[in-house]
This record gives sequence, C-alpha cells and structure tokens, in this order.
Amino acid sequence: MLDGIIGEPYAQDRVNAIEKEGIERYKYNVPPGFKDKDDKDKQSYRTYGDIRYQQLYGDLIVWNQVIDKAKESSTPIILVTEDRKEDWWEKDGQKIKRPHPQLVQEFLNRTHQKFYMYRTDNFVSNGIKYFGTDVTEEQFQELTDEIKNIRRVEEIDNDFKEVIGALNEIHEIELNNENRFSPFYKDQVLYVPVRVITKLLGIDHNNIYFNGEKMVLTLISDHKVVEIDILNNLVIINGQQLLDVTEPIAYIKNGVTFLRYPLLKSIFTRPTFVKKQDEM
Repeated sequence: MLDGIIGEPYAQDRVNAIEKEGIERYKYNVPPGFKDKDDKDKQSYRTYGDIRYQQLYGDLIVWNQVIDKAKESSTPIILVTEDRKEDWWEKDGQKIKRPHPQLVQEFLNRTHQKFYMYRTDNFVSNGIKYFGTDVTEEQFQELTDEIKNIRRVEEIDNDFKEVIGALNEIHEIELNNENRFSPFYKDQVLYVPVRVITKLLGIDHNNIYFNGEKMVLTLISDHKVVEIDILNNLVIINGQQLLDVTEPIAYIKNGVTFLRYPLLKSIFTRPTFVKKQDEM
C-alpha cells in the first residue's frame, strides 16, 4: 500500500550529522525548526527501529529529506503542512503570508529547483481551481471543516501547555487535580482562573477591579482599559464594545470564576509571564 509513496529512512550517522548541524543553525535562528529549541517537550528522544533522534530536530530532518527528494527526482517540490510556526512561514502578525524566504533560497541553492508550501485546505482549493480535481463542493467543505476542528484542538492544546509553563513559574499556585484554581477544559475550550490570568498577563492587582460580574483591567503598558462583562458576554476596550464575542466568556466552578483563555489571547498582547521569585 505504501510502496513508492514513502522514502527510505536515514541511517543513524546521517541523523547524527543533521542534529549536529542543527545546533549551529538554531543558534542563529536558521529555519526550519529553531522555534522548537525552547520547547521542553521537544528535548526528549524518539526511537524507530535502530534509528534514534531528538524531537528538537524533527523538522530539520524532514527538511533534509525533502531536499534529497528534489535532488533525486530533479523536480520542484510542494510541501503540504499544518505547521504554522515562524520557522516555516513568513507571517504578518498571526497571518501566514508565504513560505519562509530563507527556506525558498536554501532549497534553490541546494537543489536548483523551485519550492513552495501550502496548508492543506489551500492546497486542495488550488488543486480544484487550477487542475479541475474531481472533488465535489460537499467533499471540500467536509475537508475544510475537519481541518478547522483539528487546528482548533491543536491551538487549545498549545494554549494549555503555555498556561502550564507559566504556572510552573508561579510558586504560590500549585497545579494538581484537587486544586480548585487549576485550568480545565469544557467543550474544547480552555478556562483559566481570573487570579491566574492576571499573573500570566503580569497585571498589577492594584489595576484590577472585579466583583464577580464585571472585571476591569488597566493595562498601563498598552494604554488599554479592558472591561469584561461576564453576565452579558461583552468585552469593551477603551469604551468600544467588541461585537464578535459569541461564546461564553466565563465559567463558574466551585465558587471560582474562570475566563476563556483563547478569548483573552485575542484581546491582549502576548502574556509576559511572571518570573520566579529568586529571579526578580
């Protein structure tokens, strides 16, 4: 079934050489893969048969395999990926613009071939548009919906890891199953206690007003006053109401008010995590 579809694995010596090269590349943020260098989950190793590799260099190993394929076949390559990190793409804020220019240039230098990347839905959409691929509108919509669901779950998982990492930096909040201040999932949404959110955002408690129905945050650095009306599901920034809030903003559990973390990420700039006490 897979005959002719997948390539041969690298020998261990080749994997070792790529990992050694990766140390130097990541030092200077050369794509792909450098965004993983601070990810604690990517420091461990995986073993397949007789081959062992560090997860940190997984993207770089794939990149070398793509380049080798282009050399062997003397053809351009289109890579379809759901990875959206800045070590694969050039981005404008959170919006993907195009493949990372350094990747396109390196590919050309090493293979003398063209290179481009698509995310799955864009690849299928362009295939239908330019090649008349036999895919019905219903099939395309099903694929698009499935991809959106997968992306949403991945984003929430990443948010959860981000929160956990920040919590580990805060000594007075312990994360365990019995702690009523622990973040939790409900309907594929991550909810985080208000007291944890304020710490994640590095907000001075003197700049917070909260009475269980409304929360007002004064973000001095951003010159923002954010009012979150929990009962009426409204978010107001500097007096201007956001009209696109359709999902529940808050959830009350064991007397503690939890807020939707993805919602907060869309309102504030990226959180500045509180440092450990001995680092301050």
